[in-house]
Amino acid sequence: MQGKERSQVLAAFAQLNADPDKLLSNEAPSPGELRKLMLCLGILDRPQLIVMDEPANYLDLESKVALARCLADYPGALVVASHDEWFLDQAVR
Repeated sequence: MQGKERSQVLAAFAQLNADPDKLLSNEAPSPGELRKLMLCLGILDRPQLIVMDEPANYLDLESKVALARCLADYPGALVVASHDEWFLDQAVR
């Protein structure tokens, strides 16, 4: 991935409380980092609908707060399945 798309993905990754430099290193990403990366890659296409199953799993508290904030600002539709009531309240306001 080059140029503008790469910058957008790395910026979105940073907004989700993740370290873009670590992602660019040769270290294997954690399960939480992989979830964040998949979301960042998916939003490049500007989908009208995002479907997520337990998106807060494997995330620390700061990352859950950051993801909930990003989802709350998302202009499209969300379908989110989660057992985390706090996360759902924050993400789908």
